[in-house]
Amino acid sequence: RSSLAIPVSQAPIPIKGVALNPIATDLLWTDPMIKLPSDVKKKVRGMSVYFEEQTLDQVCANRKISMVFRGHQMMRNGFNFFHNKLVTVFSAAAYYPDKVR
Repeated sequence: RSSLAIPVSQAPIPIKGVALNPIATDLLWTDPMIKLPSDVKKKVRGMSVYFEEQTLDQVCANRKISMVFRGHQMMRNGFNFFHNKLVTVFSAAAYYPDKVR
């Protein structure tokens, strides 16, 4: 289960270990996935979850925001839009050295 429903303000500061803090883990490693039946545990990274459109709608409504900007997930063309409310920007130009950025 994701900790996305927990207010970010409850995360201890400073965060001394991401793996020891479920809020920090989910902020860093949770990724969107189109048309999931519900939040699904991630098998590749072994931590956090994928989230679906309804979860994004709920997070935006609860936080009274209209859009989320994020990074840390590889995007082959450098960016991606999800559900018209989330933009992922990937800026590690050398991640795929064969692709011009």
